[in-house]
Amino acid sequence: FFECVGALCSIFVLVLFTTFCKWLKDVIFSDIRANLQNDPFVPVLANGILVDVPASELVVGDIVNIVHGETVPADGVLIESVNMLVDESFVPDESNLKIKDETDDNIMLSGTGILNGKGKMVVTVVGQHTKIAEYKRDNSQDFVRFCMPTQTLSSFFIILTYFYRMTINICNGIHAAHKQTRSAIDAEQTIIRNQLIKFNTAISGLGLVLATTLICSIKFTYSYLKDQLKWSREMNEVYIGFLLFGLTMIVVSIPEGAAMISILSSAFTVERMMKDQILLRNMTACENLANVTTIITEKTGILSTDRMTVVECFIGGKMTMMMMMMTHSHKYAFNTFQTQMELLEDSISINCNYASELMTSKRHESEPPIQIGNKIECALLSFLGTLKINYQVIRTRVPVENIIKVFPFKPGKNTMTTIYSPYTERFLVLTKGAAIKLLPKCRYKINSVDAVVELDEEERNHIEKIIHGMHNYALKTLMLAFRDISLKDEEVRDMFDDHDFNDEETIESNLILLAVFGIEDPLRPDSAEYVSLCQRAGIKVRITTTDKMKSAQSMAYKCGILKSKEQTMALTSTQFNKLIRRARDNILFDSIWPQLVVLSNCTPQDKFNLVSGIMKSDMNAKEKQVVLVTGSGTNDGTSLVEADIGVAMGLTGTDVAIRASDLTVLDDSFSTVVRSVMWWRNVYKGVSNFLQFQLTVNLVVMSFCFICACLIKYVPLKPMQMMFINLIIDPFASFAFGTQYPTKHLCKKPPSAYSDFIVTKEAMRNIGGHAAYQLIVLFSLLYAGHTALEIDNAMSYPREVDSRQNTIIYNSLIMMTLFNQINCRKISDDCNMFRGVSIVITTTTQVLLIEFEVEIFHVVKLTVDEWLWCVSFGVGELLW
Repeated sequence: FFECVGALCSIFVLVLFTTFCKWLKDVIFSDIRANLQNDPFVPVLANGILVDVPASELVVGDIVNIVHGETVPADGVLIESVNMLVDESFVPDESNLKIKDETDDNIMLSGTGILNGKGKMVVTVVGQHTKIAEYKRDNSQDFVRFCMPTQTLSSFFIILTYFYRMTINICNGIHAAHKQTRSAIDAEQTIIRNQLIKFNTAISGLGLVLATTLICSIKFTYSYLKDQLKWSREMNEVYIGFLLFGLTMIVVSIPEGAAMISILSSAFTVERMMKDQILLRNMTACENLANVTTIITEKTGILSTDRMTVVECFIGGKMTMMMMMMTHSHKYAFNTFQTQMELLEDSISINCNYASELMTSKRHESEPPIQIGNKIECALLSFLGTLKINYQVIRTRVPVENIIKVFPFKPGKNTMTTIYSPYTERFLVLTKGAAIKLLPKCRYKINSVDAVVELDEEERNHIEKIIHGMHNYALKTLMLAFRDISLKDEEVRDMFDDHDFNDEETIESNLILLAVFGIEDPLRPDSAEYVSLCQRAGIKVRITTTDKMKSAQSMAYKCGILKSKEQTMALTSTQFNKLIRRARDNILFDSIWPQLVVLSNCTPQDKFNLVSGIMKSDMNAKEKQVVLVTGSGTNDGTSLVEADIGVAMGLTGTDVAIRASDLTVLDDSFSTVVRSVMWWRNVYKGVSNFLQFQLTVNLVVMSFCFICACLIKYVPLKPMQMMFINLIIDPFASFAFGTQYPTKHLCKKPPSAYSDFIVTKEAMRNIGGHAAYQLIVLFSLLYAGHTALEIDNAMSYPREVDSRQNTIIYNSLIMMTLFNQINCRKISDDCNMFRGVSIVITTTTQVLLIEFEVEIFHVVKLTVDEWLWCVSFGVGELLW
């Protein structure tokens, strides 16, 4: 009776804990959905004025302004459009891209993205009545909710349920064995899920075979002895005990912990990733992060800071590095030409688009200012900040009415000129532009003693070499020049009679060279470290950028993606397209993409071709490439959807890119992208370590009990004790293995392929070694323990269930299991310190059961020496 009640209680605890894990996962994912379902503001036309209104407050009849990069907030009819291209891939039964206009196809659907153009639409359907909302409602799947059982389950129903689950596990495994195509890594079946199906099949099949064999043996033995011998009540109890033991083996062999560890570790990882600036949008796709083999990333804003910065400057005949300016030496560098500094301040602050500004970060005061407007101009303003000069003060000093004329940048023109009048009858011309283009317009320069001298040929050649040197380091070059016009000079008065400053070419002539700046978008401080981490982890990092080849190569060399000693390749868009057009059956493409790490002048179509080509490659059929792609622009949407994992940038990403992605990196950092991979490698490793632990326990328990039952007709372990061991494996062990934090040691090994079993060969060796050690200890205690410990031999009294020898065997098995749990939590070859929660709970429970001699567990109180023997056997697990 007690065994049956105990079995029911154990199963109830397992079901309760599994349900709790699913409820916890539901709560965490509800928080994620709440973060994703933000309420953006949309521009609505009211009384001829655009007013920002929350999308949830739109009503039928509102006229909404929609532009490139935004998402349609409601269903409606287009009434005005300019070159509008819409992505309707998120809407069921619709094609991907559609050209919309107000006359032909004018129906706009909520949730679709505007890839190009702009327009206005009249809202016709809002809220839960839109087409996309109806589709989600019809296909929604309710999450498992936490609820207490309301009916008492019979033991027959429980056993039948476990047989059903075992049959399902085996059928799933047979189905997965015949599904070896690319569709295994799709939206419904990830690598981790396939590995768990294989594991469930293997362990369930083993338990079913052993238990069925034992029950059949008991059945035939029972039938034979009942007919041939005089049957006694005692023998009937023994064989009923064996039958109960066989059913218990079936319950123990079911790998409930496999699903439990997957649920718990996923929920824990998702919550921690949110705190690590990573927001998951597609849980199924993100499970493939553990097996990423290729990362295709943009350069600007991800590997780099997206903050243009002055690196070098040529002023007054001196070449100065930015590192010198960041020290006190900049005072010495500039105190010899004070006039030049005043002109430099005016040239940077006034000859500038006033929309370009530096704003203090609201998150942390220690962070650099946020650059708003033209990045190049912001770099020069930051340069002034380095010199402790406030550009706002200079702009205030020069009122708008003193600015006479501005010639802004425009297509085909690489200069900007501002004319302002600091004094009466005197005008100052400030010009900036591409250094190599502006140098021919310069006739003079200022030397180190503030004297204006003519530029001779030798000096001009020297400056050209400096400019080319900056270009060789992939720096953008910008030259500042000026011209002082005094209308008191008769020659100048004739040239600019009546203050006519419309002749731009004349004004931008005979300039005085002031300074040359070398500007770049610097590498993030941790980008090179995390690229190296990816390379050690067997992940290939590739750059796609719209920048020119020199800039792309420079960034690739700095972060270690492009290496001269390795066979790596950098191509422009033109070169890439010429090669892939000649490719037939992906043969030529397969010879290109393994070495291709830089693709410059890249178009959205080039990026899509690269992503799809790598994913469809047949170079190694057994190890399919798992591709992660980063993107922020609207045109990146197709590549993000095509990739196994699409990652959008939270700070600079458009709404279309974010909706097309599987996860969003909130800080736009490459290191955060790599950490997302590490988080799911940690999940994969935790599941693998847990399965190693569970296989060891199952193998030891089933082998020991099966051999004892078949050979000596006596099993030292009782059903309730086996149930308690199963209770250790599932709830507490899954908590221990599923709540680990990732470390960089996870990146020491290449990613696991789809064809690899989640339990590696190394884990198999560990399982075999630890199982052999535990079985040797258990059989030694069974056959020689009574002699060594000077206690009664339990095999001489098989009906004495509460024997000291059986208690020592059971307690030794528990201790070895607990220490093996610590041993299996090693990540690679480095021990991860156990936080102690599950160990403390399990150890405390075990001590109380034995010290208080709980009757249903058939244990007796042990002495201190006997406890020390049990613990010493457990410590032996840590030796290997």
